[in-house]
Amino acid sequence: MPDGIIFDIDGTMWDSRAAVADAWNRILAEHGRPARLTPEILKPEFGKTLEDIGRDLMPDLPDAERFPITEQFWRVEPEAVRSRTPHIYEGLGETLKALSGRTKLFIVSNAMPGYIESFLDVTGFDRFFTDYLCNGDTGKPKGDNIAMIVKKHHLFNPLYVGDTQGDCDACARAVVRFAYASYGFGTVTHCDYRLEKVSDLLRYFL
Repeated sequence: MPDGIIFDIDGTMWDSRAAVADAWNRILAEHGRPARLTPEILKPEFGKTLEDIGRDLMPDLPDAERFPITEQFWRVEPEAVRSRTPHIYEGLGETLKALSGRTKLFIVSNAMPGYIESFLDVTGFDRFFTDYLCNGDTGKPKGDNIAMIVKKHHLFNPLYVGDTQGDCDACARAVVRFAYASYGFGTVTHCDYRLEKVSDLLRYFL
């Protein structure tokens, strides 16, 4: 049993692509860049930092021109997911409740400030989590943020749950075990556990 389980959000606990696509399309249009981004087009962007997403969506713009657009996006993203509730993966609440009775739960995401808080407010799952950290809080890559949570809470046998190769690489950097949410947005080269649904965590650890 892990002494701490750290969760990614997008593609692991919920699917917010529709709400995020709406927000991006609205902001890009306001800046004279009409776009028809769809959830499927945005799928490979989830799990990346906002800086990298901005480069992918606006490769023709220099950083100085791109920054005001990405900054506007992260300011409206939390409200976007509050107003258009993302799809919460089936069995998540029951899984978190059961696991939190046996071990500490955490969140580490590449999101900007406010996004994790929006997830917790929308779902009401804040009572299950001990702590959380994101790229927007620290400016550091996910592997470093995982390591910070591990160090802060004195974890000796942690597990990270995520859905992309970036998550897999972050776990290698932080030297923690990796559970792959195969129902999410990405594919990975290797994992310690494979989940077909989020409740599979109970099969391994309950």
